[in-house]
Amino acid sequence: MPRRRRTSPNVNHLNQKPPELFEREVDDIMFTETDAKWVYYPHTDALVIKMKIGMVNVHRASVDTGSSADVLTYDAYKKLGLLDKDLTSTGGHLYWFTGNSIGVKRTIRIPVTLEEEPYAATQVAMFTIVDQPCAYNVIVSRPLLRAMRMVTPIHHMTVKFPTPTG
Repeated sequence: MPRRRRTSPNVNHLNQKPPELFEREVDDIMFTETDAKWVYYPHTDALVIKMKIGMVNVHRASVDTGSSADVLTYDAYKKLGLLDKDLTSTGGHLYWFTGNSIGVKRTIRIPVTLEEEPYAATQVAMFTIVDQPCAYNVIVSRPLLRAMRMVTPIHHMTVKFPTPTG
């Protein structure tokens, strides 16, 4: 009798395509020197953007292409008017900027909208909530960058992303 191979339900297979942000063909994303007209060189600045979390505009969102967790500070979470009962308990550790380990106890899935009028795109993000002081309200990292197909060239200090309208 042949052995059946057991598979885990959270294993991604190559034949499984991730859900599309939207159905239409995506245009090429290009950057020109005009996109960098407000950048003063040389720079080593952090890339900081504004985004809408739920229905609230949130400033001081840092884009961190080297991190693997989208982080929302507990202080910013409370200012969004969200309730603690909406948080999901979880376990694990997050290694902070200083190299210190922080115990993670809560997460939340919440819609995030990036917009530059008249274009906008929305995606649900899983945020890790940390009760730690931070210069930023949000740290956007690889999971949300990939889900929204965001392109982040450091030279231009901007992000571009496809939207349903272009």
